[in-house]
Amino acid sequence: MIESSPIPHPKSIQSKPSNTRVTVVTPNFNMCSYLSPTIDSVLANLSTGDEYFIIDGGSTDGSVDVIRRYEKRLTGWISERDRGHADALAKGFARAAGEFDFRQRLVEYFRSD
Repeated sequence: MIESSPIPHPKSIQSKPSNTRVTVVTPNFNMCSYLSPTIDSVLANLSTGDEYFIIDGGSTDGSVDVIRRYEKRLTGWISERDRGHADALAKGFARAAGEFDFRQRLVEYFRSD
């Protein structure tokens, strides 16, 4: 698995070979106000067959309600207490089948140009 920081320019995702699967994991804990724009940004840049997981650390700020609005478009999500950011990423990437893995922080967005 490859974890990239900072997030690569979206053209590197959009111009990937058609048989390559990308996995994106967004860790979240009580960042509801950033969650919807982040999810929209990721979903707008994924191709058919790519994966998107959201790993929530047991948020109490409405984040789970936001995630549920998108759950049909996600590969998967969980909301449970964890041991922080690294633990959330590990949980997400453990589910990944993609050849390339990216983390998407809640304060960063993929550009769509």
